[in-house]
Amino acid sequence: MWLTEGANCTSNFFLSWFHVLSEGIIFTVLLSDYSTREILSTHVMFHLHIYLFSIAVLFM
Repeated sequence: MWLTEGANCTSNFFLSWFHVLSEGIIFTVLLSDYSTREILSTHVMFHLHIYLFSIAVLFM
């Protein structure tokens, strides 16, 4: 029980850091090339994928 809780905590920690890093990279790339509207739609899609991925990991 403690082991799975620790693993969940660790994966959540890495997921949140992965989220922050990848979002920073994506925004840096997008800001240099695209309009605000495209950035916002890509941002929403990115979050959707992150949430779906998190849910998939949760139920594994």
